[in-house]
Amino acid sequence: LQNRYLVDKSHPLWSSVEDISCPYNLTELFRIPKGEDGFEWWDNKHLYDNLSPRRDAQTFIPKIKALGYQVIFVSKVIGNHGASKEKFIKKYFPENDGIIFTSTKQHVKCDYLIDDCYKNLNDMPENVHGIKFRMDYAEKDIPVRYFHHVNGWGEIWSKLEVLL
Repeated sequence: LQNRYLVDKSHPLWSSVEDISCPYNLTELFRIPKGEDGFEWWDNKHLYDNLSPRRDAQTFIPKIKALGYQVIFVSKVIGNHGASKEKFIKKYFPENDGIIFTSTKQHVKCDYLIDDCYKNLNDMPENVHGIKFRMDYAEKDIPVRYFHHVNGWGEIWSKLEVLL
């Protein structure tokens, strides 16, 4: 985005090097020209083609599968990157039990939801255990109930060992 749009230096993020928290909506950091939305990169049908997963994520799924649990990827897709994301998941996580693309994750029946967004966790039924994956951005939504907070997949495994 920075190459295409002017950086909005008035945003609080730019005022302090100690503050590494970005807004969830990264377009807030840029002056988007009138008539553009700043999210056209989601339309890139090759968005995930050259990405790699976090190493700790690839060891997590076989562990949870070994305990007899299903692992289903539930993800929101905006624009045309769905096929690229699906290829990415199948390539790096072939042992998955399914892929669901939806903007309403609360309709997916599950026991646990691992997500990086409070809105998705807040919307889940009370019986679903929420695990919040910490990211370096600030959210407008706040938690409406208790969620486990983790910094990486190894910590998720530790939380699940207690919960299971």
